[in-house]
Amino acid sequence: MATAFCPAHITGFFKAELDKEDSKQLGSLGAGFSIQKG
Repeated sequence: MATAFCPAHITGFFKAELDKEDSKQLGSLGAGFSIQKG
């Protein structure tokens, strides 16, 4: 039998950065918090 643990993350806000011309500048910004029990 196998067991696994996966803590959960709750996102407070999120913004995708998709309109940049340089692909190195693409990504996302955000903040939230993690809880122990997933």
